[in-house]
Amino acid sequence: MRIGIPLQSLDATWGGIGIYTEEIVRALLRVDRANEYVLIYPGFGAPRKRFGQYRRFKHAVEVETAFSRVPSGLYWDQAILPRVARQHGVDVLFNPFLSVPIRGGFRKVLVLHNIEYHTVPQVYHWRLYARWFFLERVLLPRADRVIAISRAMTE
Repeated sequence: MRIGIPLQSLDATWGGIGIYTEEIVRALLRVDRANEYVLIYPGFGAPRKRFGQYRRFKHAVEVETAFSRVPSGLYWDQAILPRVARQHGVDVLFNPFLSVPIRGGFRKVLVLHNIEYHTVPQVYHWRLYARWFFLERVLLPRADRVIAISRAMTE
C-alpha cells in the first residue's frame, strides 16, 4: 500500500503538532517496512528546508510540490495535495495535522489534536473559529478515519 503524508506541519516552531508530525513520520518509517510512503512537502514554508531528510529509507519517496503563488495551507490541502497524491498512486492519505482534501480517489485519515475552542470559546479570534467550523462541518465528514490523540478527545 502507498501511504501519502503531507508534511506542512513538519515544523517544530508549531509546537506539539510539529513535534508530533516529526515523531510519527520517523516512527512509521522505522517500524513499517511493508508499506511505501510518499512524503509530500509544500513548496512554501519551513518544512521544505528539510526535504531529503528521509532519503535513507528505501520505502519512502520525498516529493516537493511546486512553489505556489498562493502560500496558503488551505489552498495547498485542497488544490495541490489531491493532484500530487493521484500522480504518486497514493492509496491512503494520512495527514498528521487537522485536514484532508475534499476530493480525491484515495482513503483519508486525519489527526485531531485539540478541541479547546469548545471548552474555552472566548479565547480565540473569530478567524480561528471559522477554520474550526470548516474543519468540523466540511473536512471531518470527508475523512474515512479520524485519530484522536487522547481519550478526552474521543468523548
